[in-house]
Amino acid sequence: MERVCKAVIPAAGRGLRMRSISGGTPKEMLIVGGKPMILRALEMHLACGITQIAVLVSPEKMWMKEYLSGLIRDADSFSSFSRDGRRAAELLFIEQEEPLGVAHAVSLSREFVGNHPFALVMPDSLLAAPVSFLAQLLKVYSQYPVDTIGFFRLERSRAHEFGNVGLLEVEPVAPPLYRVLHLSDKNSGTVRFEGENHAKGFAGGIYGPGYFDLIPRANPAGGELDDVPIHQELIHRGALYGVELEGIPFDLGNPAGYLSAARYFQSVAQGLENEGAANGQ
Repeated sequence: MERVCKAVIPAAGRGLRMRSISGGTPKEMLIVGGKPMILRALEMHLACGITQIAVLVSPEKMWMKEYLSGLIRDADSFSSFSRDGRRAAELLFIEQEEPLGVAHAVSLSREFVGNHPFALVMPDSLLAAPVSFLAQLLKVYSQYPVDTIGFFRLERSRAHEFGNVGLLEVEPVAPPLYRVLHLSDKNSGTVRFEGENHAKGFAGGIYGPGYFDLIPRANPAGGELDDVPIHQELIHRGALYGVELEGIPFDLGNPAGYLSAARYFQSVAQGLENEGAANGQ
């Protein structure tokens, strides 16, 4: 099995849902837990041993190239990921001239990916856990090298924090690995479902290069090429699997989800402060 060394990070979206919070600031630069979400995503990839990363950006976000490249060059910023003073990773920036959807953005990275498996994780998907979202996927992928997405059990009480897409039907294979049997279409608003909880896809996965052959099947939805039809075609072929994630998921591209994450990190910080005070520090 080939080790996953390449990753694609889409960061060219307009972030329209977040305008009430961002005030026009690119959502990838919004702070969560003391760091911009794009920095959190980059750190996660580096910590997982990803050494070649393509970042998809819009013309208005090309400044992100200097920001992230500077961090990679700065040994202090990534000291825990550097080896003998060498650069932690190679970054490639690919411009998506128009916001034509996730599938279109990813299609621009085909030459970069080549004939290799690659990770595809949205920077606004945050999993609060001892083991990161990508690390959990990679662990399972190392045993079962199949097209794999992450998913979690969404409780009804948190449904308003997530976009209304990616509700799943799954069957166990070798838990935490499941076969995905159905994935819902992308709809407006937040999640609506029956019952008290539901399996829901988290925005990220590991795919083989065959992903690119399916992009023409991504029928336009609202003028964009979405990745949902790609996943649905993989399901039709019996070739999409899911890893049940351990941790607390947050959709940082949704105002309610972003505020929930902010409250979570605030409570963690407060808990550490109280613990320090109790220990006389």
